[in-house]
Amino acid sequence: MLLKHSAIYSTSILLNGLIGFLAVAINTRVLGVEAYGHYALAFSTAMFASAFLFEWVRLSLMRFMETDQGPRLLSASLSIYLGGAVISLMITAIVFATNFDSYFPAVGWIAVGLFAGCVGFTDLFMGLARATMRPSLFAFMQLTRGVLALVLGSAAAWAGYGFVGLMLGMATANILTVIFGFIRYPAWQALRPCWPDKESLKTLANFGLPIIVAILAMQVLQVLDRYIISHFHGSDAVGAYAAAGDITQKIIIMLAAGINLAAYNLTLQAFEKEGRAAAEKRLSATFTILLTLIVPVTVGIALVAKPLSQLMFGTEIAPSAATVMPVLALVALMQVVRSCFFEQPYHILKMTRGMLWPFMVAGCVAIAAWFVWVPQYGGLGAAYGLVLAHLAGSFFSMHGMKNKFSYVVEWKNIFIIGVATASMAVVVGVVPWPDNSLVFLFIRVLAGAATYA
Repeated sequence: MLLKHSAIYSTSILLNGLIGFLAVAINTRVLGVEAYGHYALAFSTAMFASAFLFEWVRLSLMRFMETDQGPRLLSASLSIYLGGAVISLMITAIVFATNFDSYFPAVGWIAVGLFAGCVGFTDLFMGLARATMRPSLFAFMQLTRGVLALVLGSAAAWAGYGFVGLMLGMATANILTVIFGFIRYPAWQALRPCWPDKESLKTLANFGLPIIVAILAMQVLQVLDRYIISHFHGSDAVGAYAAAGDITQKIIIMLAAGINLAAYNLTLQAFEKEGRAAAEKRLSATFTILLTLIVPVTVGIALVAKPLSQLMFGTEIAPSAATVMPVLALVALMQVVRSCFFEQPYHILKMTRGMLWPFMVAGCVAIAAWFVWVPQYGGLGAAYGLVLAHLAGSFFSMHGMKNKFSYVVEWKNIFIIGVATASMAVVVGVVPWPDNSLVFLFIRVLAGAATYA
């Protein structure tokens, strides 16, 4: 079942990632570097708001959906989502009314509020599809959202509505995705929100709120680095940093997501039915598969950063993006290892409060590093700060599980992955390849993949 579900999730995420690459290539050219910087700030703010208001409910629902409390918690979750959407719109309307335009034009706040509410609502139902073991429905919604966001968002930006049009088009894509999901899976049409009772709120809050504090700490890092770069170096620097991060994260995280989406629920099942040892074994196997996929990709991105950025971005962005891409690729790798390996036992054992201290330490490390390095090194300094943050967070996460859950690492397989990656690096990085040809870049990647295999 792991391989079947992973194949479905991975295929949909891969296709959606390709759509995302196309969107970055189009939108960096349509918007230009300054407007893309505005989009990066507004998008990051919207995702932070969505996580703050909605993500804790979705994660709690996924953990308990297949239990006896599932139907009651689902109805309560729908009510909480509706209330959160209203709050999101009210706050952004107030900010817009004050004409706050320090980092992007004030009208962008309307797009922030609408997009935050729409993406949160869509994520709820996509999470519900995952929790009820319907990967095909998840894949359908994932691809539908990606295609519609590309078409509607890019069309609005192309029509002259700038980054606001891009985000409003993406918000519309999310709403249409939910509508199509209801058509595809008619059982959802019977769902009704209900006022959450005290027990439901307690269950959702006890599990979800500690997670959301940790997620918000990560979201703060993902938003704050861009604001700090903007403060010291302006929107142009944010645009280059954001474009580089969008590409590296899409490539690495989308590869990991397909495995993790399938493995998470299967690991929970192993724990509930067979105990901790079975969950440790399942998590170890998942970790090996993840490293097999993402370690060579991380090294490959670092080696082809220059030609990849030249082909993906406009001439204004490419030089700066190429400089920071190798470090951001390492950041994405560390993020995957941290979230899919070191933090999974906290979910499995329902000890989500234990995640808070590692995230707090990581956040403090990152912020301190940024104020030291960003003024001098810009986006590269921000990326180095994230590396230190993930190292600190991973160490304290692992320490928090001491004597509670064993992190089993198959060192023989890790050694094989390392040797294969080093061989690939020789082919991709030492052999001289032309830097300005899409054909040669494709051949270079294929040669590296063949060597690694």
